[in-house]
Amino acid sequence: MTRETIEIAGAGPAGLSAAIVLARQGHAVRVFERGPVVGGRFNDDFQGIENWSTEADALAELRSFGIEPTWWQRQFKSGELFDGALRRADVRAHRPLFYCVRRGAAHPDSLDNALRWQAESLGVAICFGRKVEPSAVRIFAGGPSGRPMALVRGLTFPVNQPDVVCMILCERLAPKGYVYFLVAEGQATLATVLLDGFRESGVRLQAAVEVVERLYGIRVPAELRAWGGYAGFSIPDSCVSGQTCLVGEAAGFQDALFGFGIRSAMISGALAATFIDDSRRYEQAWRRRLLPHLNASQINRALYERVGCSRQLLFALLRRW
Repeated sequence: MTRETIEIAGAGPAGLSAAIVLARQGHAVRVFERGPVVGGRFNDDFQGIENWSTEADALAELRSFGIEPTWWQRQFKSGELFDGALRRADVRAHRPLFYCVRRGAAHPDSLDNALRWQAESLGVAICFGRKVEPSAVRIFAGGPSGRPMALVRGLTFPVNQPDVVCMILCERLAPKGYVYFLVAEGQATLATVLLDGFRESGVRLQAAVEVVERLYGIRVPAELRAWGGYAGFSIPDSCVSGQTCLVGEAAGFQDALFGFGIRSAMISGALAATFIDDSRRYEQAWRRRLLPHLNASQINRALYERVGCSRQLLFALLRRW
C-alpha cells in the first residue's frame, strides 16, 4: 500500500538520494527541480566523492541506504601534490582517497543522470522547471545558500594524458585555495578553487593553465569557454524549519578545507528520508554522522590558512578526519 506523497525541492545528489530512500520505504515521491535538467550547474566536469573521513567506504555507506553506485566512477588511491614553488610530493593511501565522478546532464552515466534514472525507476516523479519555497516541501535540497565561501572556475577538455590527480597549493594561482587537474579516460578537468580574490578568477585560471601545461607537457585548447560555480559552508544550529528538513548545500553541509561535499550531501538526504516522520531524529542523526566532519574541516581550514600546506601537513589533516 502506497503511503503519503513526500515532496522534495532540488534534484541534485542530496534531493535525489532522499527520493530514492523514500521510494524504497514505499512513499510516493515528487521532486521539484527549477532547472530543465538534472545537474544543470555542471559541465561534464570531474568531481569527487571523498572517502577518507570515515573507516566506512563511501560507496558501501550509500548502499546501506539503498542508493546503488550505478554512475561512472574511478577510484584514486594516489595523487601528485605541488606546493607554491611547484615542488612535487606523491600522496598515496591503502584505500581510495576519493571516487571521481562526472557531473551534469551531458554524459549518460554522470552522477546526476544515474541518480535521476535510479529514482525514476522506483516511481519518483521529477517536475522540471518548478521552483518552490522551502516551506512548501518536506525536504529542501535547493543548493548553496548564503554568502559564497569559495568560487570555482574551470575548463573541461579532451587530452592525451594518462589518468592523474594533481593538486597545486599556490597562493598566486588560488588564494587560500588550490588548483586541481584530474584526468580520466582521456578527459580532463582543470580548475581553480578560490577563497579570496574572486574578481581575479579569470586571470588565476589562465595562470593555472600555463603551469599545468608546463608540468604535464600538454596543450589546453585556447578556444575553450570557462565554467564557474560557488560553494558555501556553515554549521547550522538546526536543519529543521517547521516541517521542512534542510539537506546538502542548502543546510551548509560542505567540506571547509577542500570542498568535497557530495558525500555529505547524499548522506544528509538519506538521513532526512530515513527519519521523515520524526524531524528530531533527523537532527540527532546528522549531528552524530556529519557534525564531527564539519567541525574537523573547519579546524583544518583555519590551520591550512595559518601555516600553509606541505605533504606532512596534508597527511596530518587527512588523519584528523
